Amino acid sequence: MEKFLDELILGERKKRKEKVLDEQIDLERDLPEQYLQTVEMSDKTTSIKLPAFMKDLSEKLAEQKYEFEPKPQIIKSTQNGSINFTFSLLDVSVEPGQLGEICQGCKRAWKRILPEMIFYEEGEEDINGIRVHWMEYSNNATGGKLYNFLFYAATEKTLVGSMNCPYNKHEVWVKIAKLCMRTLRGRGYDGETAADYGDRERDDGTHIYGPASGVDETL
Repeated sequence: MEKFLDELILGERKKRKEKVLDEQIDLERDLPEQYLQTVEMSDKTTSIKLPAFMKDLSEKLAEQKYEFEPKPQIIKSTQNGSINFTFSLLDVSVEPGQLGEICQGCKRAWKRILPEMIFYEEGEEDINGIRVHWMEYSNNATGGKLYNFLFYAATEKTLVGSMNCPYNKHEVWVKIAKLCMRTLRGRGYDGETAADYGDRERDDGTHIYGPASGVDETL
């Protein structure tokens, strides 16, 4: 049976507490490699990792959920379809320094169309040699309020990725979306293949994922 990642977090915390381990693993910051799948984009060079239990959304549900064209090229969803990751490669290349401008333009346009939208955090970072700009916002939908995480990546063909979930689940799922975003691999804006950085360290010296995370193989 598929495990949703929020249940996995609680279960792993409980198991590790019972074992009284010296190192505490926070699964909201460390995704176990064995619970991930690699999603490859149409250019065969750009890829990102997502929770393994997320599946392709059926064409029928995609038609209902995404009414406007063009629809995302890749849509991965949980079993009940309440949490979705989408990805599309654009036919244009955007310079790294212009990513912020694009996001600001999106915000201005959306505010005109949907004034009830609320925008939250926004940031920019380099991921394995690729510049990425991201932002968070919420909007009202038929089934209730949604929380969204959106990013633009300056890959050879600009990658647009997003995650949406029910508002009451956003605290966990935005953290997961950021972790997934940071597994991005591909060619940068200049066409050069970004180096595989392997286990990456944060500012505090801890690892994002990989052998150094110490996650049990028998999870």
